[in-house]
Amino acid sequence: MLLPLAAIAAAGCGMLVSAGRLESLGLLEAARRRARSGGLVAAAGSVTTAGAALLLPGSWLPRAAVAALALGAGFAALLAGASGKPRPTVWAAVALLLGAVVVARVVVR
Repeated sequence: MLLPLAAIAAAGCGMLVSAGRLESLGLLEAARRRARSGGLVAAAGSVTTAGAALLLPGSWLPRAAVAALALGAGFAALLAGASGKPRPTVWAAVALLLGAVVVARVVVR
């Protein structure tokens, strides 16, 4: 249940990566629009991922860690989208989201 919700956040991060590519091509207005929408998609996906993380089996500490990593990814993606310059911050969001998925996989095993 967690991975499909994390895929929504990953899709938003993918939109932020493509916005960075548009920005490097000089299409600044299109890059800003895509970054804003990608930041919102990633933030919504990470909030739902954090909610699903609380339903994982096991003790509360790993579940809280997964939720915190997912929320951190969403917050970083939201900041990247709001600034309109997504290139440096999107990689932090992707790393946090990947960390949430890895910890969740370890918890479920």
